[in-house]
Amino acid sequence: MNENWYAFVNEVTYGPYSFDIMVEMTKTRQLMPDTLVYHASLTQWVYASSVDGLFSTYTKPSKKKTKKKSTPKPKWLRLLTTSLMVLFMVSAIGYSIWKVGDITGFWQKQAIAKAAIAWQKEPDYEDNEKAIFQVLGAFSRHLESGDLLSALEYVNPDERSTVEAMIMENPERLPVFLNMLNTLEITFMNSDNDYFAVEQIAIVMAGIPSDEIPSTGTTTIMMVKIDDRWVVDQIR
Repeated sequence: MNENWYAFVNEVTYGPYSFDIMVEMTKTRQLMPDTLVYHASLTQWVYASSVDGLFSTYTKPSKKKTKKKSTPKPKWLRLLTTSLMVLFMVSAIGYSIWKVGDITGFWQKQAIAKAAIAWQKEPDYEDNEKAIFQVLGAFSRHLESGDLLSALEYVNPDERSTVEAMIMENPERLPVFLNMLNTLEITFMNSDNDYFAVEQIAIVMAGIPSDEIPSTGTTTIMMVKIDDRWVVDQIR
């Protein structure tokens, strides 16, 4: 598990890295807690902060306070003081429970786990999933038939030259890539938000289908929705 880690930064997938290098990247702030990372042992891309051992949490030593002796107080004042102390203790216990969860990462893990599956509960998720795989199916069929021009019709116009060059310059990898296209699965999809501006984005990933194939790794295809139509944006 120490090898072949990937990071998704500024819409670009980097890696593979060893886990030790990933830890060093957190120290130089190249890798932030909200950065998406992936490893073959995981079921999907997760936030870096949810990976055990990647970030360390430190607590500051607290200063001890010395109690001052108080003078006798009236009965009503003692009752008020006691009530305030009880209220303070209840608040302190509640805060302590929250703080322990925060230090151990429990609350963060809960939030990440909730967010990690939230995209699958979007009302239009199934329609988007179907549309994405229809585009990838047509893209694959045209590539397999050797009709690169038609295949590029399913690629983001801004990225067509890049995708075309990648395919033309690596013909020996095309059979493996076509095999991968048959085993793709969506590992991340988002609704419109500030990070991705007005676009919807989906990350589709597949692994090498057979150990007999000489190369190793995964294929990651980034899809974007432009004018209500899903298209291939990047292939890595």
